Amino acid sequence: MEKEVEIGPTLSPEERKQVVQLVEKYKDILAWELSDVTPTHLYQYPIERLSDLPIAYPPYRATPRERQIIEDEVQKLLKAGFIKPANSAYAAPCLVVPKREGGARLVIDYRGLNS
Repeated sequence: MEKEVEIGPTLSPEERKQVVQLVEKYKDILAWELSDVTPTHLYQYPIERLSDLPIAYPPYRATPRERQIIEDEVQKLLKAGFIKPANSAYAAPCLVVPKREGGARLVIDYRGLNS
């Protein structure tokens, strides 16, 4: 394989072998980078609201390191075309959550919208 695949330690040797075989078989259609995934506009998901009032929450506090991670992730998503700049009365805060294996994940807190 051209790309290195990390497989979790909980799989048996036989399961690991099967995963490697599947990845090898479908390597041409797997997304190895965010830029390999293309957004779709084939379906517009309706959001039903109980009120016409906009739902907007202020940003959460973030350390300078977290702010940099947020900025970097937003730039990656913009570049890949998954998001676009907008001015809206709606706003959901985001936060940075550490991943188990290291690194960080950008999370959008939509609980206000879902309540």
